[in-house]
Amino acid sequence: MHHPAEPVFVDSSGRRRRTFRRAVLTISLVLVCLGVFLAAAMLNSRAPAPPLPTTAGVNS
Repeated sequence: MHHPAEPVFVDSSGRRRRTFRRAVLTISLVLVCLGVFLAAAMLNSRAPAPPLPTTAGVNS
């Protein structure tokens, strides 16, 4: 008889955990690099921001 409290699969070598951990670390590193490049591009921009639209003549 199967008891629900017993694990169905046990990875005693830890290989699956290491693979998952490396994948998460790699994806996190890529996302951090993209964020740094985006922030650097925004801070290094020499173009002024476009003007905001005006609402002159529109009654609330």
